[in-house]
Amino acid sequence: MMIPDIFFFNPTCESAIANGSPYYTPPARLRQFESDLGYLPAWLGEEKDLVLVQGEIDQVYIKKMRQLGFCLPEVVPLLQALSDDAWISSPKGWLRPWGRSPAMYHLFRNLIPNCNEAFRQSPVVNWKPEHKEMYSRMTALELLEKLLKVHQHDWLPDPSGLPVICHSLETVHQEIYRLIYPSPGSGIKSVIFSGSRQPLHKQLPYPQQLPLLQQLRLLRSFLQHDPDFPISPFSNIQISQSPNSPNSSKFSKAVVKMPWSSSGRGLLLFPNPDSAKKNDEVLSGMLRQQGFVTIEPWHDKIIDISYQFEASAGKIIYKGRTFLENDPKGRYVRNYLTEDIEIQQDVKLFLEAHESAVVAILEESLSQSNYSTQYEGWIGVDAIIYRDENSVLKFHPMLEINGRFTMGAIALKMRNYLAEGSTGFLEIFYSKTGNFQSFCLKKELEKPLMMKDHKILSGFLPLTPPSPNHHFGAFVEVKPPLPNCS
Repeated sequence: MMIPDIFFFNPTCESAIANGSPYYTPPARLRQFESDLGYLPAWLGEEKDLVLVQGEIDQVYIKKMRQLGFCLPEVVPLLQALSDDAWISSPKGWLRPWGRSPAMYHLFRNLIPNCNEAFRQSPVVNWKPEHKEMYSRMTALELLEKLLKVHQHDWLPDPSGLPVICHSLETVHQEIYRLIYPSPGSGIKSVIFSGSRQPLHKQLPYPQQLPLLQQLRLLRSFLQHDPDFPISPFSNIQISQSPNSPNSSKFSKAVVKMPWSSSGRGLLLFPNPDSAKKNDEVLSGMLRQQGFVTIEPWHDKIIDISYQFEASAGKIIYKGRTFLENDPKGRYVRNYLTEDIEIQQDVKLFLEAHESAVVAILEESLSQSNYSTQYEGWIGVDAIIYRDENSVLKFHPMLEINGRFTMGAIALKMRNYLAEGSTGFLEIFYSKTGNFQSFCLKKELEKPLMMKDHKILSGFLPLTPPSPNHHFGAFVEVKPPLPNCS
């Protein structure tokens, strides 16, 4: 008998990690998101595997997918599975959730003893406190600074534009002002910390003279309450300025990011149309929830790229890349299924000239990180090509690291189901009023699905059941090959 791997869709894993509780429950809207899209991991697995989903099983949808020739895993209701002692004690392969968190391990705690030896000996068999840092933006920032020191190419970002960590509203204000509204004399000379539990005054050069890696180590000491650096994580911060500081580079926008967030959630762009009071309320909420934020320039990006890797047995394996599209606020819109998208000629040449080096740099960086020793599974690295303030093309190789499955992984897997020469995209549907079913019926009339040798030639295909009660859904739209490709 083939032993199944167990898949489960929990895209709120970063929020669960930040919360830290094994009993974490996401907000209602995100619970609906997880439930409506629960079938998505089926496109990642094999026919022998199992996907646990919340809610009832849509047998009509499953039957249709099998009739079309898609060899997808069996789908089982989550609550039914977890209340079945015989199923719990049956042999299993790997536990493969969308992402890992303390809440996920608590949910599946009774399955782990019945997983195979390889999984039980792997670094992801349980949750450890040190895993939390690996899933935050701190890790991506640390790796980015290291790789920029080693690989000093003029087509990579200027290290002076690296993200800055802030853990008070005052420093957030200061950094946003520095990035967007620079003026002579606005440079920050030093920072004074005074802890609320143990008053301590210490001056540190900030941020021009203090490398990001040192900021990260300092912040790590806050989070771990390091006795050798006894500053409260609730320290007050006072900024002193040098009247002779040089003018900073000016950017049109800046972005504030929560350290544990994904898919465009937990971002706040500046300037924005909201009032200062409302922005401060949002920023204070970010700081209160997760302890700190990062702030960086919002680049004039041209292309969003998702590089996919897999950590396995201590090695980092490159799986491929997809182009993706985000909206003006950085929220996910779609992934393209193939690589032939329309790109400006100078951007295309730039990408061709530097992409192999970027992939090698990312492989090297991930291989030297905790991802190679404390993690097993897929890793999505978000990168962008952008124009700097002088309109020069730059390649940002590591905007974010996602230690989990991503929509880029789904897009890569969907390539296996495309007919040769066909192109298309993967997108997420959302409607406040729901009814993914109505959306699918309309699309199927407009773009009927055409198959060739069990491959998608063209048309519309829902990747999750088209239920009238679903507010969210996933689908692909495929165009047929051009005449010379058929």
